Amino acid sequence: MLVVWIVAGLVVLAVLGSVLFGLAGSLGRLGGELAALEREVEPVRTQIQQTATSAAAVRGRTSSSG
Repeated sequence: MLVVWIVAGLVVLAVLGSVLFGLAGSLGRLGGELAALEREVEPVRTQIQQTATSAAAVRGRTSSSG
C-alpha cells in the first residue's frame, strides 16, 4: 500500500510540474505579446499627445483673445 501512495505522490508532482512549466511558458509569451502591443501603440499614443498639446495651445489662444 505504501508503494501506491509513493507512486500517487510522484504522479501528482509530475502533473503539478507540467502545469507550472506550461504556466511559466504562457507568462513568458504574454510578456512578449504585451511588449509587441506597446511597440504598436506607441506611435498612436505619441500622436494623441501631440494633438492634445496643440488643442490646448489653440484653446489657450482662443480664451486669451476672447
